[in-house]
Amino acid sequence: MLLIVFTTHEGSGLAGVVRDVKSICKGANVLDNSLAIYGHEVRSARSKVEDWLDNK
Repeated sequence: MLLIVFTTHEGSGLAGVVRDVKSICKGANVLDNSLAIYGHEVRSARSKVEDWLDNK
């Protein structure tokens, strides 16, 4: 199973999210190149998400 972490935050970035997902989903391939977006920027983050997806 491949998992890509995509989360919002208010200053912590990915923090320990990728580590926690790896711990919870043992055996899954969790990409380290995940995406974190400031919660207050979500409404204007479409181009950031599209750019991130284009580079996957």
